[in-house]
Amino acid sequence: MIPSGGDPFGKFKGGEEAPMPTQEAHQTSTPTANVARETEEGQLPSSEKPGEQHLLFKRDRYTTLATFFAGGVAGACSRTLTAPLDRIKIIVQEGHLVTGSYQRIYSFKSARLKDVFNLIRADGGWRAFWRGNAVNCLKAGPEFAMVFSLRRYFLSLYEDGVEEEERRWLALTSQGLSPRSNEPDPSTLSVLPPPFGRYGTLTGVPRILVNFSIGACAGFGAQFALYPLEVVKTRIVVSKMTEFRGGIREVVAATYRKGGIAEFYRGLTPNMVGVFVYRGLEVGVYSTAQQQIMMYRMQRYGMSRHDAALSSMETAGVGMVASVIAQTVTYPLNVVRTRLQTQGINGREMKYSGMMDCFIKMVHGKGVASLFSGLTANYLKAIPASTCMFVVFELVQKLLVGDD
Repeated sequence: MIPSGGDPFGKFKGGEEAPMPTQEAHQTSTPTANVARETEEGQLPSSEKPGEQHLLFKRDRYTTLATFFAGGVAGACSRTLTAPLDRIKIIVQEGHLVTGSYQRIYSFKSARLKDVFNLIRADGGWRAFWRGNAVNCLKAGPEFAMVFSLRRYFLSLYEDGVEEEERRWLALTSQGLSPRSNEPDPSTLSVLPPPFGRYGTLTGVPRILVNFSIGACAGFGAQFALYPLEVVKTRIVVSKMTEFRGGIREVVAATYRKGGIAEFYRGLTPNMVGVFVYRGLEVGVYSTAQQQIMMYRMQRYGMSRHDAALSSMETAGVGMVASVIAQTVTYPLNVVRTRLQTQGINGREMKYSGMMDCFIKMVHGKGVASLFSGLTANYLKAIPASTCMFVVFELVQKLLVGDD
C-alpha cells in the first residue's frame, strides 16, 4: 500500500524537492481522487493535481540548461575562493613538498598548517597558493554542473515511479478493493525491479535513503567522467612553481608518457567509493534536513511553501553541516586517493600497489591518525566552499529561471 508521506512532486527554490503538503494542500485534490485514495488512517497520500505535475515536468526540462550553468558557476567560484586551503590540505595529505628555493623534498611527519603555509609562500609568493586552480575550475565547473543536473534527472525518475505506483493503487481501489480490509501484494503496486518489489513500494522507501541514492549516483557519474582532470590537478598542486611551465598540456603529456591512459586513473577505486558515499551523505543530509525544517514551519506556523523556504544563509548553513559530516566519514579515502595519485612523480618513490596496500602501510607506519592528515585544513576549506557553492547556485538559478 502506498503510505501517506512527503510530496514527491513538489519543488521549492533552488530546485530541491519540497516537503509534504499541508492539510490545506490535500484539500485541493478532486473529490473522486479523495475517495479512491483514502488510506487506513482516513488521510490521503500526497499528490499533485495532474495539471501541476505536467507543468512541473515541462519546467524541469526547460530549466535543465539553467541548472547546468548555475552548478558550473557555483563550482568554479567555490573552488577559486578556497584554492589556498585546498592546496595546503593536499600537500599535508601527500606528505611532502618539493620547494623551489631549496630544490629538495621537505617531508612532513607532524607538520603544522603554519609550516606548510610558509613553505608555499616561500616557493612562489601569494600566487603559489592558487597553483593548479585553473585545472581545478576546469574540473569543478563541469562536475557540479553535472551533479546538479543529474540530481534533477534522477529525481524526475523517482517522481515517475511514484506516479506509476499511485496509478496502480487507484486502479485497484476503483475495482472495489478496500484498503481497510484487504491490502494488495506489494509486488502488484511496486515499480521496483525483482526481487525488491515483493518487499515494498518505492513510496515506502525512507526519504533520506532516496536522497542518498540520488546524490550518490549523481556524484559518482560526474566524478567518473572527469576523474583524469582530478589526477592532473593533484599533480600540479604538489609540484613546485618551477615545474610544468607548459601548464596543463605538459602535465598531461608527462602523465601519459609515464603510464599511458591508465596513469590518469590512479587512485580511482578509493576515489569512486569515497565520492559515492560523500555525495550520498551530503545530498541525503542536506535535502532531508531542508525538507524537515520547511515541514516544521508549515505545520507549526501555517506558512506557505514559498514563505517556509530557507534563506540563502540558512541553506548555506545546512549545506555546510552536511558537507562536514560527509567529509569526516569519507576523509581517509580522500587521503589514500591523494597518495596513490602522486606517487612516482617529482622524485617520489612508488610505495603502494593499491588501495588496501596504502591503507595498511599508512596505519602501520604512522598510525590511524595518518588517515586524517590535513583534516583541519579540510574543515577550514569546507565552510566557505559549501557556503559559496549553495549561495551562488541559488542566486544564479534564481536570476535565470526566477523563483523555481
